[in-house]
Amino acid sequence: MVFEVVLALIGLYMILSFVLLRNPQLLYKRRTPAFKAAMICHRGGSGEFLENTMDAFSGCVELGCDLIELDCQLTKDDQVVVSHDNDLSRGTGKNVRVSDLDFNDLPEYSASVKVQFGFGEEYHAKPGASRRIPLLRSVFEAFPTVPINIDVKVDNDLLVRKISDMIKEFNREELTVWGSFSDLVNKKCRSENPRIPTFFPIKEVLWIVVMYYVGLLPFLPIKDDFF
Repeated sequence: MVFEVVLALIGLYMILSFVLLRNPQLLYKRRTPAFKAAMICHRGGSGEFLENTMDAFSGCVELGCDLIELDCQLTKDDQVVVSHDNDLSRGTGKNVRVSDLDFNDLPEYSASVKVQFGFGEEYHAKPGASRRIPLLRSVFEAFPTVPINIDVKVDNDLLVRKISDMIKEFNREELTVWGSFSDLVNKKCRSENPRIPTFFPIKEVLWIVVMYYVGLLPFLPIKDDFF
């Protein structure tokens, strides 16, 4: 008798999992983003342009990209700037940190910058190209209708709050995705402003893959919006 009950429960679980995996709308309301992104420029097209600069973002838009991915740090005088690294030695050749300097004291990028994921390749800036580390505000002002993905690089409550306030100021809540590879920072982003979509941190992605293969994904609440 016990065996038959267990077998029936397993069968019911398998049927429910199969049906709900293919029809998630039975449990969850479908989320419809304001944009679709097939072509994404990582760090503004690092390798093709000088990463995370205004010239890079302009180049992305000219190429017809659907979404600009960039990274944010906070300076000593609490300015939100676009930079992947807090330690600027790779990009500028200066042994300084974004968090230790005021915005006006940040060095420019070097004329040649090593592409971090380019297996030793370097990008050589074009003559006259801007090598300044930009403010996030400047990016929002220059590209008001372009979808942007913001990677919050450090666990800093003030940084999260300032980015959220700026997104609201520029009415970009539907055109901006934000988050971090850190689960903790992602939670802070969702808590600060639930209306701004978040991307999945690595740990959450791995967890979703595991849950899919064991058939539990339909019963797992999904908090983030973009992979």
